[in-house]
Amino acid sequence: EAPPLELRSEVGLLTRNIVVRGTSPKLGGERGSEAFGGHVMLLRPSSAVFEYVEFNYVGQQFQMGRYPVHFHHVGEAPTSLVRGCAIHHTFNRALTNHATKKLRVEENVAYNVLGHAYFFEDGVERDNVYKRNLGVLIRQATSLLNTDQTPAVFWITHPSNSFEGNHAAG
Repeated sequence: EAPPLELRSEVGLLTRNIVVRGTSPKLGGERGSEAFGGHVMLLRPSSAVFEYVEFNYVGQQFQMGRYPVHFHHVGEAPTSLVRGCAIHHTFNRALTNHATKKLRVEENVAYNVLGHAYFFEDGVERDNVYKRNLGVLIRQATSLLNTDQTPAVFWITHPSNSFEGNHAAG
């Protein structure tokens, strides 16, 4: 008799009640909108909190800085949080941290992402906490940086950040 086979998998829920959705011909959008979705860029807010928001058909291919969720030169952000969000079917990464410190990113799902999913941009990002995030189906991008041709779920450029219980699959 063969020993029992143990299987485990990662499961991520992609739907949320609050939705930020770009356009796509698949959703009845105009032709030519295939790689040009919406994006949220935060420029020095005193605080930003996204909890349980769905972002899909977001990011803009061939446009540096036009990522689905982008903390851009925020500086210290100890009260900012991205928790429980689903970022999927993107045209340009998922969540980008650019020169932001002390950001909390927890329990998010990135699925079917073009380029790096959870991306640290310059190597100056420190003291950020990423907990229990999931990335699945990260796809090659030829329209961004050379590193996006072999993308990573977590592109980490500075060792002084905390990563706990995150998962990269497929």
